[in-house]
Amino acid sequence: MRSSSRFCVTVGGLLALGGCGGKSTTKGVGDAVGTSPDAWKPGPCLTGPGVTTLVESRGSGLAVDGDHVLVLGSNEVMRVPIAGGTPVTLAQAADPYGLLVIGDNIYFTAMHDSGPVDFQGKQPSTTSLYVLPLAGGQPSIFLPTAPIAETWTTDGVSLFIASGQGVAMLTPPATTTVDLPFDGKGVIDAIAVNGDYVYVATQELAQNVPKNGAIQRLSKSGGAPQRIVADIGHPWNLVADDSGIYWAEDPPTGTYGNGHIMRAALDGTGITALSAHESTAMAIAGDNLYFESDIIGRMPKNGGDETTIVTGQTGEDFLKVAGGNLVWVNHASKALSDSTPTTVNTACIEPP
Repeated sequence: MRSSSRFCVTVGGLLALGGCGGKSTTKGVGDAVGTSPDAWKPGPCLTGPGVTTLVESRGSGLAVDGDHVLVLGSNEVMRVPIAGGTPVTLAQAADPYGLLVIGDNIYFTAMHDSGPVDFQGKQPSTTSLYVLPLAGGQPSIFLPTAPIAETWTTDGVSLFIASGQGVAMLTPPATTTVDLPFDGKGVIDAIAVNGDYVYVATQELAQNVPKNGAIQRLSKSGGAPQRIVADIGHPWNLVADDSGIYWAEDPPTGTYGNGHIMRAALDGTGITALSAHESTAMAIAGDNLYFESDIIGRMPKNGGDETTIVTGQTGEDFLKVAGGNLVWVNHASKALSDSTPTTVNTACIEPP
C-alpha cells in the first residue's frame, strides 16, 4: 500500500507549488497523445526486441520530446534519443526534480544558493521553479520560491500544481497563480487534466474512516469543486481523456489486499474495476490504457484482456508513450542501501 507523508504548503500566500504524498501521473506527466480512439495510433518502433536501456538517470523526471526523451541526472537536464545514442546535456542544475514541457520550454524545480555562508559554515539554499528552452542553454528562474515539483501536470498551456488548498494553475508567461480550491481538508496525491476540468485524487487523512479517498473535479474557470467519486480507498495515480478517468486505488485504510486499477466516466458515474492489481504509473493512448505493476502492459480502456509488453522490471515509474515505444524509469523506487542504478528504459509497444 502507498501512504502520504508529505504535506502540501502555500508559499507566501500566493505561490502554491509542490509535492503532496504518493505517486503522480504527472510528475513529467501529461504528454498529449490523443484524446479519442482515432486521434492516435502507434508509430514505428525505434528500437529492437526486448528492453533497451537508454541512460542512467536520477529518476526524478521524464518527458517526451518527439523521438527523444528528456531526463534528469543528479545535476543536469538531458535529452536522449529513443533510438539510442549519446545523451546531450541541455543544462546544469542542482538537484533538479520534475519535468513538464509547454511549447518550446521545459519546466522543473532545482536548488540554488540563497545567501552567504552562515557562521557555522553552512550554505543556505532554496528551491525555485526554472524554465529552460528545449534547445538547451542557461535555465532561468521563473518563480523564485517553490517546493519540489512532485504532484503536477500540464495540458500543454498551463501548469497545474498541488497546493494546500487545491490546485494552483500557472499559465506562462504569467508568474502568478490562479487557485482552484478543492473540497475538504485532505491532500492531493495525483492530478489529471482533460478539457475544461482538472481532476484530483484526494485523501482525507483526518477522517477516522477506512474509505477516505475521493476524486474531485475542478473547473479551470473557477466555481465550486465537485466530488464525483467518494468513499473509496486511497487513490494515488490518475489519468484522464475524453473516455473517462482512470486511477490506481489502494484498499481502504486499515485493510489489506491488492490494489485496483479503476475507471469512471468524466462525471464520476459508471465506476468499474479494470484490473485486480495496483499500478505505479499509467498512460493513455488511443483505445488503450498502459500501466506498470508487476509487468508493463496494456488493456482496453473500457476493460478486457491484459497484454504483457515487458517483464523483469522493478520499481518502475514515469510511464510515457512515444510513437511506437513505451519509455519509463526503472528502479525508481528502491532502498537507500540498494546500489542498483536507476535507468531510463524503452521497449516496443508491438513486438518487432
